[in-house]
Amino acid sequence: MRTANSSRKTCVAVSIVACAVLFPATQAQAQTFAELQNLAFYPVPLATLGTEPAAVPAESEVMEVIDMAMFEESAINSYEQDIADIQGRAGSYAPELAQQLTSAGLLYQQQNRHEEAVTSLQRAAESSRIHHGLYSSDQVVLAEYTINSLMALGRFDEAEDKYHEILN
Repeated sequence: MRTANSSRKTCVAVSIVACAVLFPATQAQAQTFAELQNLAFYPVPLATLGTEPAAVPAESEVMEVIDMAMFEESAINSYEQDIADIQGRAGSYAPELAQQLTSAGLLYQQQNRHEEAVTSLQRAAESSRIHHGLYSSDQVVLAEYTINSLMALGRFDEAEDKYHEILN
């Protein structure tokens, strides 16, 4: 006979799995098991009138965000310079170009610069196709990254076409 505690644990596990299946999240949005359990089973009171506003972030937190943005921008500039160097040295179809274009595209995605991400990822897919073939696993991964940016841009027809391209 099951105890009430083991039944509750089973219910919690089933609920969390159901939430994960019904509401899939990207890795950046994913929450830990404990956070999901707290969200599902421990209600949080809604803010009421007259409560104090949220605290202003500390200067160190603001500086951390600014530093991260500057780091990402310098990383993109570095990738763009590497891409230009590779193209100048080995041409537009150099084998190492695909990796640089992919990395730049993913950084563009992180900064919500999806137009640039799509362009970079499509160039990476073209380079990869030339060197690894049409049916390499790189093509699937690059198509998935491209679909993410196309969806963020609201270009759903193109995203669907890219999805069908993967399946064929």
